[in-house]
Amino acid sequence: MKPESIRIQENINLHYFQTEKFKTSQLSLYFVTPLHSPYAAAHRALLFNVLRRGSCAFPTQRELGIRLEELYSADLSTSVFKRGDMQVLHIGISTLRREFTRDGEDLLPGATELLSELLLHPLTDRNTGVFLSDYVESEKKNAIDRVRAQMNNKAYYARCRCISLMCAGEVYGINEYGTPEDIEKITPASLYGAYRALLSEATVEAFYTGSSPAETVREALAALFSGISRHPLRLLPAEPNPAIRRVRRVKESTAAKQGKLCIGFRSSVRLEDPMRTAMSFFLCVFGVSPTSKLFANVREKLSLCYSCSAMSESAKGIMLVTAGIENRNFRRTVREIFRHFRAMRRGKITEREIELSRRILINQFLAVADDPLLLERWYLYRELAGVAETPEEAIAAVEKVTAQDLRAVSATFRPDMIYFLRGDAAETAEEEDDA
Repeated sequence: MKPESIRIQENINLHYFQTEKFKTSQLSLYFVTPLHSPYAAAHRALLFNVLRRGSCAFPTQRELGIRLEELYSADLSTSVFKRGDMQVLHIGISTLRREFTRDGEDLLPGATELLSELLLHPLTDRNTGVFLSDYVESEKKNAIDRVRAQMNNKAYYARCRCISLMCAGEVYGINEYGTPEDIEKITPASLYGAYRALLSEATVEAFYTGSSPAETVREALAALFSGISRHPLRLLPAEPNPAIRRVRRVKESTAAKQGKLCIGFRSSVRLEDPMRTAMSFFLCVFGVSPTSKLFANVREKLSLCYSCSAMSESAKGIMLVTAGIENRNFRRTVREIFRHFRAMRRGKITEREIELSRRILINQFLAVADDPLLLERWYLYRELAGVAETPEEAIAAVEKVTAQDLRAVSATFRPDMIYFLRGDAAETAEEEDDA
């Protein structure tokens, strides 16, 4: 399924999917800005949480909830994530298609009107002209609690810590949510300034999935953004990965029974690279799938860990291998992970591994068309990378990947960081020395 691309105005684009496959229509707006400081990232991450607290027309959560119910229980969602050296803020609304409403009512006008109200007419203090202090302080507390809760997830913390150590001094090392200290410094005035800057400076990628005519959606979005003075910032590709002179090793401790291992690798292959399909294939064979080398051997055969898998950030060319282990298994687990990594580089991959991974990837790409959010993210990531590729084209590319391609892409990886979050509460033997 390929969208029709429609330009609304400078750096505001609509990606339109006309389909009757889903009972709902979904309209999403992605505001994309460069990451440049933890403090600015904390402001933007907090922003949509404050905006959805209320507007001039719907000043309370109760009134906003009533309006969503009037739109046949429309679903309003927001999120924040990092993509390469960019921070992305998402706000979207999902409504029933007109074919399923009473009297065939088209809910698109009401949905865009609500998004416009929240984005352009936020509730502000009559005296100061900025966001309400009560709302900002309440959402700051919620945001700090969320960040600390994420940090209490030891596996998540280990991944974040490994990235921050690997990418210290790089833009990608910035946490997209900010730190509790960054969030605490936010004021209603500084947050309102970030809000005005976002509307002016962000690149906006809009997505619509449903049955309303393209021109109707275009006109609605054009009206939404018509009164905004725009000065979009230029979005640049992620910084090149630095040369790796040696593998760095860091150990830290936490009050937990299980240790968390995270090994960071860097590659020159990113989403815009022609080798991107071979990269996805490599990850599937090595550590992403239930049939991967890491899962089948390090976890199942050797029972060295409770979990072991690989994940990647294709916009940056970074792969993380993570494992939950007993402290005493640290050295052996690291050795086994690198043993299978070196086997991939030497081309020791069986036909069965290749064919199982090929089927898994094809099924994953086929599933993209079954979920509006997966469709949005598929084309958003490729739009930001300057790549024109449909899931069907990716499937055709997967069919052609060979063992030689996997060996070539594995040669682009270099290990950078071995990070171990040692479980101090573990009732295990003394941890062995580093690998």
